[in-house]
Amino acid sequence: TSSRRTNGEGFTAMIAEKRKAAQQGRDVLSILIRAHDEDGTMMTDEELIGQANILFAASHETTSSALTWTLFLLAEHPAVLADLVDELENKLHGGPATVADMNDLPLLERVVKESMRILPPAVYTYRLSSEPFELGTYRLPARTTVAISHYITHHMAEIYPEPEKFWPDRWLAADPSLYAYLAFSAGPRTCIGAGFAVMTMKIALSLILQRFRLSVSKGAK
Repeated sequence: TSSRRTNGEGFTAMIAEKRKAAQQGRDVLSILIRAHDEDGTMMTDEELIGQANILFAASHETTSSALTWTLFLLAEHPAVLADLVDELENKLHGGPATVADMNDLPLLERVVKESMRILPPAVYTYRLSSEPFELGTYRLPARTTVAISHYITHHMAEIYPEPEKFWPDRWLAADPSLYAYLAFSAGPRTCIGAGFAVMTMKIALSLILQRFRLSVSKGAK
């Protein structure tokens, strides 16, 4: 409790400092501080803390998890890793990937997509129904919470043959429906940061894999 209180007080002090700054920053917290409703109402300190926590959990934590699992999967599959390193070095020559490079790095695209299929950073999501609805043989009332597992969907053999296999080249032909690939959810509530997250992963991978070689330690489970 004392640790949480200290962190909260530190964040409140940071907010106060940024509110008083003569020159308004371009960082996320400064942008949130300047945000306001149509009537000019701005967020309270408590609301800013809540928004910052959501941004951390929904962006930084999930992206870092996806990147970690991708590196692990590549270390487990040295042939895929070698092909990806060749693609990166031949195209980028040691530099980071840019937006202009993305179309010329097809294996990187497939690796990221397959990694988030087999080990999605968010394994489930849930929705609250706004009105009564039917789900299979069940008739459910409004305000029913429905949980959806991304992981289970991504491991259904009828959608993805050999679902437990890390096989980036499946995406040369795979074309699942909108709600069969849920790395960033789907529909009206698709993650608004999906494009940014994928770009962040690709840039990080392009730099890491051109500088370091990965392997799984003997006996690791």
